[in-house]
Amino acid sequence: MTACTRSPYDRKVSTPWLLVAIAATMLALTASASARVPATCDARALGMGLTYVGVLGAPTPGCTNPAAYGFDVDETAALSGVAAVPGDGPSSAFVGLRDVDRGLGAGGFAFTYRRNPKDNGCAGAMRGVYQLGKAVSQWLSVGMGIGLSRADDDRPVLTTEAGAVLKLGAFRIGAQVSSMSATCFGDGEIDTEFSPSVSVGVALQTPGGLTIAADVHDLWSSSEEAQRWYSAGAELWLKEKVALRAGVILDGEPGEMRASYSGGVGFNAGRATLDYAVMGGGDRPLAHCIGASASF
Repeated sequence: MTACTRSPYDRKVSTPWLLVAIAATMLALTASASARVPATCDARALGMGLTYVGVLGAPTPGCTNPAAYGFDVDETAALSGVAAVPGDGPSSAFVGLRDVDRGLGAGGFAFTYRRNPKDNGCAGAMRGVYQLGKAVSQWLSVGMGIGLSRADDDRPVLTTEAGAVLKLGAFRIGAQVSSMSATCFGDGEIDTEFSPSVSVGVALQTPGGLTIAADVHDLWSSSEEAQRWYSAGAELWLKEKVALRAGVILDGEPGEMRASYSGGVGFNAGRATLDYAVMGGGDRPLAHCIGASASF
């Protein structure tokens, strides 16, 4: 399953220009591109083009740098989301919980079920993820994550990850190491492989609710199958009630990079939020995602 897996703007970008950018993004969804659908469907990350390595605020288990939990997690929240490609495309749904720091750090757990009718008729996969992050200073947070997944007729696989985020004023610099280890169980055997993959990201997050971010995914990987890809995205909150999001993803062979586009909106009603995102391209149907959370 694809890890959750996210365009430059001026720091003083105005609301009208971002609205124009959102509209242009929606129109661009018909352009030739390839869509990535995250294993855990986080509408915020999807709307921002799967840009998440250096982004803080409202982390979602399995689609977040685990170090992001070290900052600004001050409420417990129940999370849910669904993502689907209409027709015969893949679909996924998740439920999760995000909790405050109770001594060891803030963290979250999510359970995801993913279904792809095109694989073996109706293949399904399940995944449970737990992430934990701790701020060791006012400017540095570190985190760890563990995931257990199983596809139909395959052995369970236990994976580990780690991350770090530097918070320097309005700037954030993040790094994440995915698949540090992968352990397969079953059939009386336990096999472990070490194939770490490093992604890095930077973000500007202003007190006014503007986020501009860019990531390089799989910048370095010990796996020969991993291929570097890039993402950039933006988010703007209007009076802390409505969020506008847009993003772009570049992937493919060097010299033949393809672009995927995304856009989304979010609504904040105090202790409840509702998010919607869409991503796609000309060679694949659009992927839609809806997410909701309630804090208590």
